[in-house]
Amino acid sequence: SRSGWAGIALGVAGSALVVGGDLGGSVAGDLLAVAGAAAFAAYTLAGREVRRTTGIFEYAGLAYGVAAILLFAACRLGSISLTGYRAPTWWAIAGLVVGPQLLGHTVINLVLARIDATTVSMATMAEPIVATVLALVLFGEVPAALVYPGGVAILVGILVVSRAQRGPVLSA
Repeated sequence: SRSGWAGIALGVAGSALVVGGDLGGSVAGDLLAVAGAAAFAAYTLAGREVRRTTGIFEYAGLAYGVAAILLFAACRLGSISLTGYRAPTWWAIAGLVVGPQLLGHTVINLVLARIDATTVSMATMAEPIVATVLALVLFGEVPAALVYPGGVAILVGILVVSRAQRGPVLSA
């Protein structure tokens, strides 16, 4: 719908403001972030189709298994060592596997069976906002000024898309 596209545009504009607050950073990093966002959108759309007929455990096992094999191959091709790390590094890796991967991505894949891929993809745009708030609260890192209006635009974009996808809301 038009309002859905407006919400997407608002979210993208908000993201541009957030990135604009970090000018002077790595252009290559920004391009990789855009490529990652496009890949995640494709993953979400594909996941929506597969989750219609596949249970969450089967889907997660397949998706994460393929990802592990591809990551292992990339490490081997890049001559990146997979051994010799100290215990704190392994604990950090375990935390990433349990937190963002098993909990975060599995929840995203779980809701794809009931919520449309556009809304799910838009909702994931809140992740950098949550990370920014955590960085401020936990580490005292103050974000650039453009992050504030950009973050608000992203959140409003998410709200607009989610309302557009579920249809008009009846008011009492």
